[in-house]
Amino acid sequence: MINFTNHPYDMWDERQKEEASKYGDIKEIPFPAVDPTYTEEQLDAMADEYKEKILELNDKVVLLQGEFTLSFRLVNLLKKEGLDVVAACSKRNVKEWKDDDGKYHKEMLFEFVQFRRY
Repeated sequence: MINFTNHPYDMWDERQKEEASKYGDIKEIPFPAVDPTYTEEQLDAMADEYKEKILELNDKVVLLQGEFTLSFRLVNLLKKEGLDVVAACSKRNVKEWKDDDGKYHKEMLFEFVQFRRY
């Protein structure tokens, strides 16, 4: 499995690591920052560039999550190449509180549930 997200494998919980191990070794390509001023053409070029990087790793499954418009392009390109493209589905637990100084805090804990195909 290729982890093409901005969530490194080392930060995954044990359940997610266990499920991912069913796909074999984990290879990582960090999901890039996407400039909000990019044109459609620049996004297409970026998608093509990362498609090639992903294909070079010669794997059949890609965990792909990140900026929506680049992700959408890549999911379509990779599926045309015959790869399985999946997302990590998690339960989000949110804890919110105000401290003694009146400052608002929000803590989110993501609990992995499953991988789901695009």
